[in-house]
Amino acid sequence: MSTITMRDIPVQKNSAPATDAQKAARYYNSGTAFQLEQSAVPPATFVNEAKKALDPDARTGIIYCDSSAALGLNDPATTPNVLARYVVVRPGEQLKLAAAASTMIFYCITGSGQVGDGDAVIEWQTGDVFLMPGDQAICLRSRGDRNTVLWAVGDDPLLRFMDLNAKSAAESSIAPVHYPAKEIRRQMDLIYSAEQEADTAGRAIIFSSENHDASRNIAPVLTLALNTLDPGMETRPHRHNSVAVMLVLAGKNCHSVVDGYIKEWSELSTTITPPFAWHSHHNNGGVRAELLIVQDGDIFTHARVNGFSFA
Repeated sequence: MSTITMRDIPVQKNSAPATDAQKAARYYNSGTAFQLEQSAVPPATFVNEAKKALDPDARTGIIYCDSSAALGLNDPATTPNVLARYVVVRPGEQLKLAAAASTMIFYCITGSGQVGDGDAVIEWQTGDVFLMPGDQAICLRSRGDRNTVLWAVGDDPLLRFMDLNAKSAAESSIAPVHYPAKEIRRQMDLIYSAEQEADTAGRAIIFSSENHDASRNIAPVLTLALNTLDPGMETRPHRHNSVAVMLVLAGKNCHSVVDGYIKEWSELSTTITPPFAWHSHHNNGGVRAELLIVQDGDIFTHARVNGFSFA
């Protein structure tokens, strides 16, 4: 009887490779292949990054919400599939954002500006959301007399992991889409004029686009929602397989409970709810709370493993 176990067997190679292709082969077994150790997605909150971006003296540039060290990744990443960043553009200046992403979602925290050329120009204002393909540098031009600060989120880490390049704009299903702040408010008022069903997770706008209307989401991987929570209310504890990357738009005296850990909200910070973590949100303040939430949710929905459930 052998005294070794399958887990004692190191990775195997072809014993007598005749070609480079044979030399590249590796063999694991069922005792070793599934013992891969991965770091957990940290439930980080990026407060200092927001403060740096919102400093009136901030220079034109990009401030990443970066957890790559904790995730064991070599490039900036907020989560394994998502990278959030604050983009600062001073008045009269422009920034070319080169993102190796299929999708870029933008929210204008403050200021105003312009993106695109010719008939495809988007003029954005504070509170606007816009969607851009990420296959080429996105030129963000600031207008007005104060800094423009944008929250920009893409699926850059996922494309790097998959060793893929984004499709060209001509081939991609991701096209520029503009969601003006005024229309977002109108949609939220419409939602609040209706009765809420007992089995819905609060009152929220789910952003979609003409090209992705069938999925009811904004893009093939990323989803975007504007969630609200009224004063004195809390959400039912729930979980899902996707990560949640959240920008706190309004949330004084609010907090989340993530796997039993209390996370206080800080307005305009970016905060992370790890995948499959039990969590709930609580509004102890006097005004409606709002969270702009990007998730890598559509990829899980497509695979039929959304995993949403209430406790």
